[in-house]
Amino acid sequence: MWKIARKVVSQVSYENIEADGYGSFIVSRDDPNLIFYSEKVTIRNLYLNTSIIGKQKYEYKFDITTSSISKYFNDGRFFYTINIADHKIGGEHLCLSDKYTSNYIFGKEKFRLAYSVAGSFKNYEIITDYTRINERI
Repeated sequence: MWKIARKVVSQVSYENIEADGYGSFIVSRDDPNLIFYSEKVTIRNLYLNTSIIGKQKYEYKFDITTSSISKYFNDGRFFYTINIADHKIGGEHLCLSDKYTSNYIFGKEKFRLAYSVAGSFKNYEIITDYTRINERI
């Protein structure tokens, strides 16, 4: 189990959001190269002073032939391939005319996933810190 702390940082006031909650990574029983990710967070809009519950799921697939990991939306749509180059771990995804650039930073018992989102419709950063916690929550 992982504790999640997320911030969306934007120049546009109503896009600034904070979220916290929990997520889990579970290896598939049928395929050891497949990991299911699921999260549930409370999302707070700082400008509107509102909150909602958010849920998200992804799948991570390791391809042994190319030594790469691909991230997929829960409905099977491809998100991006996670590349490892020059001591950087990340990937890119184009959503219409907006580009999501991810950067993974790993530490002991924690990691950060940071997205830079830029394009015609969006211009903000999404920073998520994951901290490993005891499974008994």
